[in-house]
Amino acid sequence: AIYLLVKIGLSYPFLFPISILFICGFASTFLQLAHEGAHNCLGSKGFNSWFGNWMAAYPVGLDLDGYGIPHARHHAYLNSALDSKTDSEKYRICDIRNPELWLLFVKDLTGITAIKTRLSYGKEGNSKSLPGICLVQFLIIWLLFDLNLLHYAIFWVTPLATVHMAFQRVRG
Repeated sequence: AIYLLVKIGLSYPFLFPISILFICGFASTFLQLAHEGAHNCLGSKGFNSWFGNWMAAYPVGLDLDGYGIPHARHHAYLNSALDSKTDSEKYRICDIRNPELWLLFVKDLTGITAIKTRLSYGKEGNSKSLPGICLVQFLIIWLLFDLNLLHYAIFWVTPLATVHMAFQRVRG
C-alpha cells in the first residue's frame, strides 16, 4: 500500500498531500505496535521482541528498548515533574487559544520535535539493534522506493519526522 501511495503521489502531484497523510497513518500503526511491544503485549517474550523490533520499531527507526525504557518511565511519572518532556509536551498544552501550542505545532512540522524525541530514545537504545534498523531501512528503500533516496526522504523520513509528529500531538 505504501508503494502505491508513493507512486500515486509522484504521478499525481495534487494527490501528494493525501499520500503523505495515509503514509503517516501507516507510521502510526507501526508505532502503535511498537508501543504494545514495549508493554510486552504482543505474545511470548521472544515473539514480542522479534515482532516488536523487526515488524514495528525498526521500520520507524526505533528499537523496543530505546523506546520502551523511557516510555515505562513516562507511565511511572505520568503528569508529574518527572515525566519526560517529550511525552508531557503532548498533553501539557491543549488549549488552541494558547500561542505556545501553535509554537509546538511549528516544532512538529519542522522536525524539531522528532529529532528531540528520537535523541531521547537513543540514550536507552540497544546498540545491537542498529544493524537491524539499518537492514530494515535498506529494505524499505529498496522495496518501497526502488532505491531512490530522494523518494525515501520525501515519502518516509520527512512525513514521519513532521506531519506524523503533529498527528501525535493532536492524538496525544
